[in-house]
Amino acid sequence: MSRTISQESIAQAVGVSKNAVSLALAGKPGVSEKTRQRVVQVAEQLGYSKPEIAPRRKARRAQAQTIGIVVRETFLQETLFFGPLLAFIQHQVAALGMNTLVHALSPEEEEAVQMPDWLDSQNLSGLLTISKISTKFLDALSRHLPMVLVDHYDPLVACDAVLTANMVGGFVATHHLITLNHDHIGFMGLITSDGAPSNYERAAGYQMALTTNPRCTGPEMCLLASETDSVTLSKQLDDLSTMPTAWFCANDVVAFHLVRCLRDRGVDVPNDVSVVGFDDLQLATVSEPPLTTLRVDPNLFARRAVDRLVWRMNHPDVAVEHLSIRPTFISRESTRARQPS
Repeated sequence: MSRTISQESIAQAVGVSKNAVSLALAGKPGVSEKTRQRVVQVAEQLGYSKPEIAPRRKARRAQAQTIGIVVRETFLQETLFFGPLLAFIQHQVAALGMNTLVHALSPEEEEAVQMPDWLDSQNLSGLLTISKISTKFLDALSRHLPMVLVDHYDPLVACDAVLTANMVGGFVATHHLITLNHDHIGFMGLITSDGAPSNYERAAGYQMALTTNPRCTGPEMCLLASETDSVTLSKQLDDLSTMPTAWFCANDVVAFHLVRCLRDRGVDVPNDVSVVGFDDLQLATVSEPPLTTLRVDPNLFARRAVDRLVWRMNHPDVAVEHLSIRPTFISRESTRARQPS
Protein backbone atom coordinates (compact mmCIF):
# COMPACT_ATOMS: atom_id res chain seq x y z
CA MET A 1 0.00 0.00 0.00
CA SER A 2 1.46 3.34 -0.96
CA ARG A 3 1.97 5.91 1.74
CA THR A 4 0.14 9.24 1.73
CA ILE A 5 2.84 11.82 1.07
CA SER A 6 2.01 15.54 1.33
CA GLN A 7 3.41 18.29 -0.87
CA GLU A 8 4.79 19.89 2.29
CA SER A 9 6.94 16.77 2.87
CA ILE A 10 8.25 17.03 -0.67
CA ALA A 11 8.98 20.74 -0.18
CA GLN A 12 11.01 20.03 2.97
CA ALA A 13 12.98 17.30 1.23
CA VAL A 14 13.80 19.46 -1.82
CA GLY A 15 14.34 22.68 0.13
CA VAL A 16 11.76 24.79 -1.69
CA SER A 17 8.37 26.25 -0.78
CA LYS A 18 5.18 24.20 -0.79
CA ASN A 19 3.86 26.49 -3.54
CA ALA A 20 6.91 25.70 -5.69
CA VAL A 21 6.15 21.98 -5.30
CA SER A 22 2.53 22.60 -6.30
CA LEU A 23 3.62 24.55 -9.39
CA ALA A 24 6.17 21.92 -10.36
CA LEU A 25 3.79 18.95 -10.03
CA ALA A 26 1.03 20.82 -11.85
CA GLY A 27 3.27 21.85 -14.74
CA LYS A 28 2.63 25.55 -14.08
CA PRO A 29 5.04 28.39 -14.88
CA GLY A 30 6.92 30.02 -12.02
CA VAL A 31 9.67 27.44 -11.35
CA SER A 32 12.76 26.52 -13.32
CA GLU A 33 12.86 23.30 -15.29
CA LYS A 34 15.71 22.09 -13.06
CA THR A 35 13.58 22.63 -9.94
CA ARG A 36 10.58 20.96 -11.61
CA GLN A 37 12.59 17.85 -12.44
CA ARG A 38 14.06 17.66 -8.92
CA VAL A 39 10.58 17.98 -7.33
CA VAL A 40 9.14 15.23 -9.52
CA GLN A 41 12.16 12.99 -8.80
CA VAL A 42 11.88 13.44 -5.02
CA ALA A 43 8.09 13.03 -5.10
CA GLU A 44 8.47 9.65 -6.79
CA GLN A 45 11.23 8.61 -4.36
CA LEU A 46 9.03 9.45 -1.38
CA GLY A 47 6.15 7.47 -2.77
CA TYR A 48 3.99 10.27 -4.09
CA SER A 49 2.25 8.02 -6.61
CA LYS A 50 3.30 8.58 -10.20
CA PRO A 51 -0.24 8.24 -11.61
CA GLU A 52 -1.09 11.38 -9.59
CA ILE A 53 1.80 13.29 -11.06
CA ALA A 54 1.79 12.52 -14.75
CA PRO A 55 -1.91 12.92 -15.58
CA ARG A 56 -2.07 16.23 -13.73
CA ARG A 57 0.93 17.54 -15.57
CA LYS A 58 -0.57 16.56 -18.91
CA ALA A 59 -3.94 18.06 -18.07
CA ARG A 60 -2.44 21.32 -16.85
CA ARG A 61 -0.24 21.67 -19.91
CA ALA A 62 -3.14 20.94 -22.21
CA GLN A 63 -4.90 24.00 -20.78
CA ALA A 64 -2.91 27.21 -20.42
CA GLN A 65 -2.81 28.66 -16.92
CA THR A 66 -4.79 31.81 -16.19
CA ILE A 67 -4.27 35.06 -14.34
CA GLY A 68 -7.39 36.77 -13.00
CA ILE A 69 -7.63 40.57 -13.22
CA VAL A 70 -10.12 42.56 -11.16
CA VAL A 71 -10.78 46.24 -11.87
CA ARG A 72 -13.66 48.56 -11.08
CA GLU A 73 -15.97 48.89 -14.09
CA THR A 74 -15.65 52.69 -13.88
CA PHE A 75 -11.91 52.40 -14.48
CA LEU A 76 -12.45 50.08 -17.45
CA GLN A 77 -14.46 52.86 -19.08
CA GLU A 78 -11.47 55.21 -18.74
CA THR A 79 -9.35 54.88 -21.87
CA LEU A 80 -6.52 57.34 -21.18
CA PHE A 81 -4.46 55.31 -18.65
CA PHE A 82 -6.23 52.24 -17.33
CA GLY A 83 -7.25 50.97 -20.78
CA PRO A 84 -3.64 50.86 -22.06
CA LEU A 85 -2.45 49.48 -18.70
CA LEU A 86 -4.89 46.55 -18.90
CA ALA A 87 -3.88 45.85 -22.52
CA PHE A 88 -0.18 45.83 -21.60
CA ILE A 89 -0.83 43.45 -18.68
CA GLN A 90 -2.72 41.05 -20.94
CA HIS A 91 0.15 41.19 -23.45
CA GLN A 92 2.73 40.41 -20.75
CA VAL A 93 0.67 37.48 -19.43
CA ALA A 94 0.22 36.11 -22.96
CA ALA A 95 3.99 36.30 -23.51
CA LEU A 96 4.35 33.81 -20.63
CA GLY A 97 1.94 31.40 -22.33
CA MET A 98 -0.92 32.13 -19.96
CA ASN A 99 -4.43 33.51 -20.36
CA THR A 100 -6.28 36.28 -18.56
CA LEU A 101 -9.77 36.57 -17.14
CA VAL A 102 -10.97 40.12 -16.50
CA HIS A 103 -13.74 40.96 -14.05
CA ALA A 104 -15.33 44.43 -14.22
CA LEU A 105 -16.26 45.01 -10.58
CA SER A 106 -19.59 46.77 -10.09
CA PRO A 107 -20.29 48.99 -7.05
CA GLU A 108 -22.90 46.47 -5.89
CA GLU A 109 -20.47 43.54 -6.08
CA GLU A 110 -17.80 45.52 -4.28
CA GLU A 111 -20.14 46.53 -1.45
CA ALA A 112 -21.46 42.97 -1.06
CA VAL A 113 -17.93 41.50 -1.36
CA GLN A 114 -19.16 39.25 -4.17
CA MET A 115 -16.23 37.38 -5.68
CA PRO A 116 -15.84 36.83 -9.46
CA ASP A 117 -17.53 33.67 -10.77
CA TRP A 118 -14.25 32.37 -12.18
CA LEU A 119 -12.35 32.55 -8.87
CA ASP A 120 -12.57 28.79 -8.28
CA SER A 121 -11.35 27.92 -11.77
CA GLN A 122 -8.88 25.00 -11.72
CA ASN A 123 -6.42 26.82 -13.96
CA LEU A 124 -6.37 30.11 -12.06
CA SER A 125 -2.85 30.69 -10.73
CA GLY A 126 -2.81 34.26 -9.43
CA LEU A 127 -4.61 37.59 -9.25
CA LEU A 128 -3.95 41.20 -10.22
CA THR A 129 -6.10 44.13 -9.17
CA ILE A 130 -5.90 47.52 -10.90
CA SER A 131 -6.21 50.80 -8.99
CA LYS A 132 -8.43 51.44 -5.99
CA ILE A 133 -10.76 48.75 -4.61
CA SER A 134 -12.22 48.71 -1.09
CA THR A 135 -10.27 47.21 1.78
CA LYS A 136 -12.87 44.57 2.63
CA PHE A 137 -13.06 43.34 -0.99
CA LEU A 138 -9.27 43.20 -1.40
CA ASP A 139 -8.88 41.40 1.93
CA ALA A 140 -11.41 38.74 0.91
CA LEU A 141 -9.91 38.35 -2.56
CA SER A 142 -6.34 38.01 -1.24
CA ARG A 143 -7.30 34.92 0.79
CA HIS A 144 -7.79 32.83 -2.36
CA LEU A 145 -4.58 33.10 -4.41
CA PRO A 146 -1.29 35.01 -4.67
CA MET A 147 -2.19 38.61 -5.54
CA VAL A 148 -0.47 41.83 -6.59
CA LEU A 149 -2.08 45.28 -6.42
CA VAL A 150 -1.34 47.50 -9.44
CA ASP A 151 -1.32 51.31 -9.08
CA HIS A 152 -2.78 51.01 -5.58
CA TYR A 153 -1.92 49.79 -2.11
CA ASP A 154 -3.87 49.24 1.06
CA PRO A 155 -2.08 49.32 4.42
CA LEU A 156 -4.61 46.83 5.81
CA VAL A 157 -4.14 44.25 3.02
CA ALA A 158 -0.89 42.27 3.07
CA CYS A 159 -0.22 42.05 -0.67
CA ASP A 160 2.60 43.03 -2.98
CA ALA A 161 2.00 46.25 -4.89
CA VAL A 162 3.47 48.02 -7.92
CA LEU A 163 3.11 51.78 -7.54
CA THR A 164 4.05 55.16 -8.90
CA ALA A 165 6.37 57.18 -6.64
CA ASN A 166 3.65 59.83 -6.40
CA MET A 167 5.13 61.86 -3.56
CA VAL A 168 8.45 62.04 -5.37
CA GLY A 169 6.65 63.15 -8.53
CA GLY A 170 4.73 65.85 -6.69
CA PHE A 171 7.94 67.11 -5.13
CA VAL A 172 9.78 67.15 -8.47
CA ALA A 173 6.94 69.00 -10.23
CA THR A 174 6.74 71.67 -7.53
CA HIS A 175 10.51 72.00 -7.26
CA HIS A 176 10.63 72.64 -11.03
CA LEU A 177 8.22 75.56 -10.59
CA ILE A 178 10.29 76.90 -7.68
CA THR A 179 13.43 76.85 -9.83
CA LEU A 180 11.51 78.95 -12.37
CA ASN A 181 11.22 81.67 -9.68
CA HIS A 182 7.59 80.94 -8.74
CA ASP A 183 6.84 81.42 -5.05
CA HIS A 184 3.01 81.40 -5.10
CA ILE A 185 2.23 77.88 -6.35
CA GLY A 186 -1.22 76.30 -6.17
CA PHE A 187 -2.34 72.66 -6.14
CA MET A 188 -5.49 71.53 -7.93
CA GLY A 189 -6.95 68.02 -7.93
CA LEU A 190 -9.59 65.56 -6.86
CA ILE A 191 -9.20 64.53 -3.21
CA THR A 192 -12.19 62.71 -1.73
CA SER A 193 -12.67 59.97 0.85
CA ASP A 194 -13.21 57.48 -2.01
CA GLY A 195 -10.55 58.96 -4.25
CA ALA A 196 -7.24 57.48 -5.30
CA PRO A 197 -4.42 57.61 -2.69
CA SER A 198 -2.17 58.82 -5.51
CA ASN A 199 -3.71 62.30 -5.38
CA TYR A 200 -3.06 62.57 -1.64
CA GLU A 201 0.54 61.50 -2.18
CA ARG A 202 1.09 63.96 -5.02
CA ALA A 203 -0.36 66.74 -2.88
CA ALA A 204 1.95 65.69 -0.03
CA GLY A 205 4.96 65.95 -2.38
CA TYR A 206 3.79 69.44 -3.40
CA GLN A 207 3.52 70.55 0.23
CA MET A 208 6.91 69.05 1.08
CA ALA A 209 8.58 70.96 -1.76
CA LEU A 210 7.05 74.24 -0.59
CA THR A 211 8.62 73.78 2.84
CA THR A 212 12.10 73.56 1.29
CA ASN A 213 11.92 77.16 0.06
CA PRO A 214 11.21 79.95 2.55
CA ARG A 215 10.14 82.27 -0.30
CA CYS A 216 7.09 80.13 -1.07
CA THR A 217 3.65 81.06 0.21
CA GLY A 218 0.86 78.56 0.63
CA PRO A 219 -0.12 75.92 0.31
CA GLU A 220 -2.98 77.04 -1.96
CA MET A 221 -5.19 73.95 -2.26
CA CYS A 222 -8.06 73.90 -4.74
CA LEU A 223 -9.99 70.65 -4.44
CA LEU A 224 -12.43 69.39 -7.07
CA ALA A 225 -15.52 67.18 -6.96
CA SER A 226 -14.44 65.46 -10.19
CA GLU A 227 -11.52 65.71 -12.57
CA THR A 228 -13.66 67.28 -15.31
CA ASP A 229 -15.66 69.53 -12.96
CA SER A 230 -15.14 72.80 -14.84
CA VAL A 231 -17.85 74.58 -12.83
CA THR A 232 -16.14 73.95 -9.48
CA LEU A 233 -12.75 74.64 -11.04
CA SER A 234 -13.95 78.04 -12.25
CA LYS A 235 -15.54 78.83 -8.88
CA GLN A 236 -12.33 77.89 -7.09
CA LEU A 237 -10.48 80.41 -9.22
CA ASP A 238 -13.13 83.05 -8.52
CA ASP A 239 -12.70 82.56 -4.77
CA LEU A 240 -8.94 83.14 -4.83
CA SER A 241 -7.81 86.46 -3.38
CA THR A 242 -4.65 86.28 -5.49
CA MET A 243 -4.05 84.07 -8.51
CA PRO A 244 -0.98 81.81 -8.09
CA THR A 245 1.67 82.33 -10.73
CA ALA A 246 1.98 78.54 -11.13
CA TRP A 247 -0.13 75.42 -10.59
CA PHE A 248 0.70 71.79 -9.96
CA CYS A 249 -2.25 69.59 -10.93
CA ALA A 250 -2.87 66.07 -9.62
CA ASN A 251 -3.07 64.74 -13.20
CA ASP A 252 -3.13 65.80 -16.84
CA VAL A 253 -6.94 65.77 -17.03
CA VAL A 254 -7.17 68.48 -14.35
CA ALA A 255 -4.27 70.40 -15.91
CA PHE A 256 -5.91 70.29 -19.35
CA HIS A 257 -9.17 71.76 -18.00
CA LEU A 258 -7.32 74.33 -15.92
CA VAL A 259 -5.42 75.61 -18.96
CA ARG A 260 -8.68 75.94 -20.91
CA CYS A 261 -10.37 77.72 -18.01
CA LEU A 262 -7.48 80.15 -17.63
CA ARG A 263 -7.47 80.84 -21.36
CA ASP A 264 -11.21 81.61 -21.27
CA ARG A 265 -10.42 84.21 -18.61
CA GLY A 266 -7.77 85.83 -20.75
CA VAL A 267 -4.90 84.34 -18.70
CA ASP A 268 -1.98 83.25 -20.88
CA VAL A 269 -0.22 79.95 -20.17
CA PRO A 270 2.74 80.07 -19.67
CA ASN A 271 3.41 83.83 -19.93
CA ASP A 272 1.05 84.71 -17.05
CA VAL A 273 0.68 81.37 -15.26
CA SER A 274 2.65 78.09 -15.48
CA VAL A 275 0.90 74.69 -15.24
CA VAL A 276 2.32 71.20 -14.55
CA GLY A 277 0.31 67.98 -14.89
CA PHE A 278 0.97 64.32 -14.05
CA ASP A 279 0.79 61.02 -16.01
CA ASP A 280 1.79 62.19 -19.53
CA LEU A 281 -1.50 61.16 -21.10
CA GLN A 282 -2.28 61.95 -24.73
CA LEU A 283 -4.08 65.04 -23.42
CA ALA A 284 -0.70 66.44 -22.39
CA THR A 285 0.49 66.62 -25.99
CA VAL A 286 -2.76 67.90 -27.56
CA SER A 287 -3.16 70.61 -24.93
CA GLU A 288 -2.47 74.14 -26.10
CA PRO A 289 0.24 74.70 -25.02
CA PRO A 290 1.54 71.12 -24.51
CA LEU A 291 1.81 70.25 -20.81
CA THR A 292 4.90 69.92 -18.73
CA THR A 293 4.18 66.74 -16.78
CA LEU A 294 5.46 63.58 -15.08
CA ARG A 295 5.39 60.45 -17.24
CA VAL A 296 3.98 57.21 -15.84
CA ASP A 297 4.80 54.32 -18.20
CA PRO A 298 1.89 51.80 -18.25
CA ASN A 299 4.01 49.27 -20.17
CA LEU A 300 6.66 49.26 -17.42
CA PHE A 301 3.89 49.01 -14.82
CA ALA A 302 2.52 45.93 -16.59
CA ARG A 303 5.91 44.20 -16.85
CA ARG A 304 6.75 44.77 -13.19
CA ALA A 305 3.29 43.68 -12.02
CA VAL A 306 3.27 40.41 -13.97
CA ASP A 307 6.88 39.62 -13.05
CA ARG A 308 6.07 40.24 -9.40
CA LEU A 309 3.00 38.02 -9.47
CA VAL A 310 4.90 35.10 -11.03
CA TRP A 311 7.60 35.54 -8.38
CA ARG A 312 5.00 35.68 -5.60
CA MET A 313 3.35 32.47 -6.87
CA ASN A 314 6.69 30.76 -6.29
CA HIS A 315 7.47 32.49 -2.97
CA PRO A 316 4.20 32.76 -1.04
CA ASP A 317 5.82 32.97 2.38
CA VAL A 318 8.30 35.80 1.77
CA ALA A 319 7.48 39.21 3.29
CA VAL A 320 5.25 41.54 1.25
CA GLU A 321 7.04 44.15 -0.88
CA HIS A 322 5.93 47.38 -2.55
CA LEU A 323 7.76 48.32 -5.75
CA SER A 324 7.76 52.08 -6.40
CA ILE A 325 8.45 53.35 -9.94
CA ARG A 326 9.75 56.92 -10.21
CA PRO A 327 7.92 58.98 -12.84
CA THR A 328 9.95 60.76 -15.52
CA PHE A 329 9.86 64.56 -15.66
CA ILE A 330 8.84 65.88 -19.11
CA SER A 331 9.39 69.58 -19.81
CA ARG A 332 7.08 71.18 -22.39
CA GLU A 333 5.66 74.61 -23.18
CA SER A 334 3.19 75.08 -20.27
CA THR A 335 5.88 76.32 -17.84
CA ARG A 336 8.11 79.36 -18.03
CA ALA A 337 10.38 81.30 -15.69
CA ARG A 338 8.59 84.06 -13.81
CA GLN A 339 10.00 87.47 -14.53
CA PRO A 340 10.86 89.63 -11.49
CA SER A 341 8.15 92.22 -10.87
